[in-house]
Amino acid sequence: MLHHFSFANFNIQVVQKKLQRIREGGGHSNMIQDMVEFSALGEKNQDPLNKIGFELISSQNARATSHAKR
Repeated sequence: MLHHFSFANFNIQVVQKKLQRIREGGGHSNMIQDMVEFSALGEKNQDPLNKIGFELISSQNARATSHAKR
């Protein structure tokens, strides 16, 4: 997901900063938080993701998965 979000939003600085924070973290609890953040980013930035053919259900699944892993 990180690759797709980075590619789709390469020219949106606010999104790139959030993705940088996601890249920096590590560990299980951080991964769960990252899934929630991917979901929120996907909801707020649907157009760029649609343009590259990214299925938004993937970011919605990330949120569901993060809640199941808590």
